[in-house]
Amino acid sequence: MIGLEQSEIEGLMGYVLGKKFYDRVFPEFYDRIAQEVEKVLRPHYPLLETDVGPRDRARAMAKLPHLGENVPLDWVAFGFYSIDLYDFHIGVILLMQDWPVKYHLGLHIMDPLWPFLQKEAGAVDWGKNGLNPTYVFEAPVREHRYIDPVRELQFSDLESEIKFISDRVIRFYRASAPVAAKWAGQRK
Repeated sequence: MIGLEQSEIEGLMGYVLGKKFYDRVFPEFYDRIAQEVEKVLRPHYPLLETDVGPRDRARAMAKLPHLGENVPLDWVAFGFYSIDLYDFHIGVILLMQDWPVKYHLGLHIMDPLWPFLQKEAGAVDWGKNGLNPTYVFEAPVREHRYIDPVRELQFSDLESEIKFISDRVIRFYRASAPVAAKWAGQRK
């Protein structure tokens, strides 16, 4: 028989209650961001593609087989034209492994496309769209990213977070659209 200390029982209780909260709040949180972004961008970018991580486990595992069951799903992504969403997108990633929960967002380019898009992505005039991202490489998912600073998610005001995140996604999308258009045109 497994004996548990009171603190371990309380930890398990916290986990179960937290999971119930997570299941209630997400993916609705991601859906709301997607709706806000689509409302603004769809008229100008009719081929905008949106995907929500928790609903895309099979596709994520196929794209990142080396991660298996550990494939990250705490995200919403916005794709361009006919480019595979995983290869080139604006992504919002929640960092759920520690408390407080944090997030970042920005342009994500998978490793296979990077040699073709590195120059164009590096030349984007981010400032024109009120952005000042930092370049990072996320090795586990093989993504090159231009991202905003990491921010703490304010659970006490998720409506304001949705508005803030949506606005930033729209800015990143508009700034990155010429790179995507050029790549899509080269592939034809």
